[in-house]
Amino acid sequence: MADLLKERSVTRERQLDGEKAFAFMNAVLDHSGDILAFLDADKRPMICGKNITFEQIFRTPSDICPVNDQDGNLIGFIVREKKARENDRDFLTGTVGRGRLQEEFRRRIDSYSSESELTLVFIDLDRFKPVNERFGHLVGDQVLFQFAVLLKNTFRSDDCVARYGGDEFVILCNCPVAVVKERINQFRHRLSELLIEVTYPDCHMNKEFITLSFSYGLTTIIPDDTFQNALKRADLELLRMKRSK
Repeated sequence: MADLLKERSVTRERQLDGEKAFAFMNAVLDHSGDILAFLDADKRPMICGKNITFEQIFRTPSDICPVNDQDGNLIGFIVREKKARENDRDFLTGTVGRGRLQEEFRRRIDSYSSESELTLVFIDLDRFKPVNERFGHLVGDQVLFQFAVLLKNTFRSDDCVARYGGDEFVILCNCPVAVVKERINQFRHRLSELLIEVTYPDCHMNKEFITLSFSYGLTTIIPDDTFQNALKRADLELLRMKRSK
């Protein structure tokens, strides 16, 4: 946290202290990306990125992400610059966005050779809807974020990990299906050992822990394949797995 503060410059005398400040900074650390400024609950400037004025911030196309403490109270907002191509990256999880995913698919198809082996994986979280219904969508977002971090850390840097929508993720891998299955099994094992801590308004205990599971389908990408055709094949495999559980 100290390193983060060293990288940011405080341009207002307004101070954050106590438990709320700790919760606020924790939330900021959970949302990696191009942070322009932090605003309080009344959207008044508190902390600004280095060499950026507040006048520049409010002239810049930006997204404002609310930040809540563990009791669900609004603490402030994170202001993040909108990219020229918003589909390149998913705002919540930091994974590749749907538009960039399809471009990456076409790029890998164009460079396909007889020695290439491309695999597409379609992942869907099991029973994610009850998480939102029980704990609320803010907790659901935290769960998706942690799931995506573990997913990216399990697969290789040249594997394209993307959030397709909701609790669905797609991965493009330049390797055979058998190798991808090994990585998925590794990911499943790591996920089974992960207890995700959640807090939410009106929680009767200080905290609760949940575990996650997922279903998946995969397919080998062939020359002249289209993204939709490959995704459809993987989706059919995913549905078969879900029905077998």
